Parts: sequence; structure tokens; C-alpha cells
Amino acid sequence: MKALENTSETLELVLELPRMFLWLMLGPVVGIGGLIAFAELLGGEFLQGIAWGLTLALLASMGHFFLTRSTRLRLEAGPGRVLIRRVSSLEVKTFEFPLQSLDSAEVTDRYLRLVFSITSPATRVPLVGWAVSGGDAGYLADTINAWLKIWRDGEMNNKTA
Repeated sequence: MKALENTSETLELVLELPRMFLWLMLGPVVGIGGLIAFAELLGGEFLQGIAWGLTLALLASMGHFFLTRSTRLRLEAGPGRVLIRRVSSLEVKTFEFPLQSLDSAEVTDRYLRLVFSITSPATRVPLVGWAVSGGDAGYLADTINAWLKIWRDGEMNNKTA
């Protein structure tokens, strides 16, 4: 999770798990499973070796899909829009909302969410599909809220001028 751009006109954040998690979680499974599959093949158990290999491929693919998903949040003052782009190994989805309807960012149950006032009650859009430990989610929520405050103050100054 990091800020790519933080200016008065644009705030862009990327929320993703560090690649280290991919290696730490998938590495042992693929390594040990690969050794078992290889041992089965060397021992003459062709079908069991193939079954182990296919099972490992399925587990590694599923792990890669879930661990490499990322979300890119972009707040743009000029066009007045909020872009949320979710990227996985299978698809890319982009959502657009008006910036004026974004109230704040909040952290509830260790999930980072955007709060929009376009519905009653307010709509809460989660930015990531996993809970975040530590202070990263709070730091990002504070960054988003601080940017929104600066943007709103600038909007108020433009309206009074």
C-alpha cells in the first residue's frame, strides 16, 4: 500500500499485498509438492505424479489469483471524479464516482472503505478484499481524508471568489 501521487490536483494510491507474501505462501507449497510429484514419477507412479502436478498447478493458480489482486484509487480534482480500478490475473474492473459524493475514508473491522453520500444510508465501498493489520489502513484513510479536506477548502474558496 503506497501513494503514487499526492498533489493538490490528484491523489493516487495502490493497495496490494507485497510480493514477499506470494513467495512465502506459494513457495513452500510448490517446492514440497513439486518434490513429491517428482518422487512419484521417479518411483514409477506415473498417474499419481501427474495428479500431484495438476493439484499443485491448481493450488498455485488459485493462490496467485488471490494474492496478486490489487486496487488503484485515483481522486482527481479537475474532472471531479473518483476512479477505483481493481486488477486481478483474470480481469480488470474500473468504477467511477463523482468526487463531490465522496464523504470520507474509514477503517472498520480492519477494512479500508470509502463512504459515499449518493445514497441513504451512505454507501460504503471496500477498497481491498482483505483485512489490513497494523496502521497502514489508518494511514491511508488519513491521507485520503486530508486530501479531501484540502480539495473541499479549495472548492469553497473558488465558490466565494
